Amino acid sequence: MYVEQIMTREVDTVTADMKLSHAAQVMREKGRRYLPVVDDKNHLVGLFSQKELDRAEPSAITTLSVGEVNYLTSKITVGELMVREVITCSSDTLIEEAGKMIRDKKIGNLPVIDNGELVGVVSETDILDFFLDIMGCGLEKTTRIAVSLPNKARALA
Repeated sequence: MYVEQIMTREVDTVTADMKLSHAAQVMREKGRRYLPVVDDKNHLVGLFSQKELDRAEPSAITTLSVGEVNYLTSKITVGELMVREVITCSSDTLIEEAGKMIRDKKIGNLPVIDNGELVGVVSETDILDFFLDIMGCGLEKTTRIAVSLPNKARALA
């Protein structure tokens, strides 16, 4: 099966020129840990995550006032903090291949790119849900039959 079958197609995105405060608001309102950054042609130009947002936050021991901090952070754009080298896949990537990429690279999601355009995102949760479903742990009630066989060739034959 392919990523196309499990990916999220309705993707919340931001642009590189968007202010940090607006991107943070989108993340909060949508409950997202990451947002793909796209240009006006829906081409992926980066990825903005909670990690980048945390990097922009002032230290707890800062001597700046709240007003000064707000003023300084209001000037920062997503493009200044986003990750530019993003690991991606295409909609015809095998699900297990996407899962291996996510595990090996220790990332939470893969933007799905077809013909240069962002068409979706597949997350570690999407992949885990898929494997749980095929193992019979999905929403439907299932019955599992376990058979103990000797560990040798042709045991089922």
